[in-house]
Parts: sequence; structure tokens; C-alpha cells
Amino acid sequence: VAGGMNWFEMICPQYRTALRDCILAATTDSTSSQLESRLLAQDQSLIPVMLGIAPLEGSHQEWVGFVVDLREQRRIDHLKSEFISIVSHELRTPLTSIRGSLGLLEGGLAGELPPKALQLVMIAHKNSQRLVSLVNDILDMEKLASGKMTLHMAPQDLVQLASSAIEANAAYASGFQVEYCLQTQLAQAQAPVLGDADRLMQVFANL
Repeated sequence: VAGGMNWFEMICPQYRTALRDCILAATTDSTSSQLESRLLAQDQSLIPVMLGIAPLEGSHQEWVGFVVDLREQRRIDHLKSEFISIVSHELRTPLTSIRGSLGLLEGGLAGELPPKALQLVMIAHKNSQRLVSLVNDILDMEKLASGKMTLHMAPQDLVQLASSAIEANAAYASGFQVEYCLQTQLAQAQAPVLGDADRLMQVFANL
């Protein structure tokens, strides 16, 4: 109880054990401790807060506590996430169209291009693919931050995935005069794992 207020009554029940542990760590080990929690307001709304307690310097019997209202920070975080998501989705549509059109030009749908023009189209096509990948990465980061990333777990063979990754990234590697080579000492050339094939391919590509 502090300042006429009982924090254990104000804090949401699911956070009370964590708050006790926080106070115990500060009072027994003389270390600063903090945790994010929710306070129950008089109108029954939940207020996100940061609770903390720390021993006063040079004292083992006095502590100072603090409560930081996180509502504005949460509002700004939500606006940022919403902005990134909207921009990413708005970028994806024109980029996909540009990438498709450049791919058709590179494939000769509009007729054979002069060598210099073809080279420029190929460069533009490759960079449009990189931009689409960057936009997808931004969306993935937002999913991770919000806990909405879904993994489709299934049995996979890492050797086969590595071979597919080498094939998919061979063109990128050749641009740097690099060649990928898969070496394995496995008797049956298999490495079974449980994982998401798309995400594992993404890891290989990043590596």
C-alpha cells in the first residue's frame, strides 16, 4: 500500500504474482526490478503501465517505486504499425504489376529487344523482385511484432530445401561471381526436420 492506494487491488489479477516477484527481487536482492502490467481504472477500463521498484542508493531498507502510463506509447505504436501495414500493402500491388510487366518484356513477349535494352530490363526486373521481397519482409516483421505470424509446420528435408535454395539463388550468386555448392556426409542425403518450408527457404535466401 502506498499513498493511500493498494496496488495489488488496482492491478489485474493475472499480474499480481509477477508484481510480488518484482517486489521480492528488489527487497531481498537489492536490485532494480520492473514489469509491464495493466491497472484497472474506476470505469473498469484497463490501463497499460510499467511498474518498477528500486532500492535507494546506500540503503537496504528503503525503496522507491514508479508507475509509467503507457497508453500514449501504445497508441503511437498502433499508429506506426497501421501506417507500415497500409503502405506495404499499397506498395505491393503496383510493384507486382511492374515486376510482371518487366518479366514479360525480358521473356520477349513484346518482341526481341536490343542487347543493351534487354540488359536494362533485366536489371530493372531483378530490382523490382528485390523491392517486392523487402515489402514482404516489412509485413513479416509487423506480423512477428504483433504475434500474428503463422507457421505451417510439416515434415521437411533440409537437404532438399538446401538444394532448392541453391537453385533459386544461383542467378543472384552469379552476379557476384559466386557459386554455391552443397556438401553432405549424410548416408541417405536426408535431414528430416519439422518446419515451415517457405520460412526455411527465406532463411536460406537471407544467408
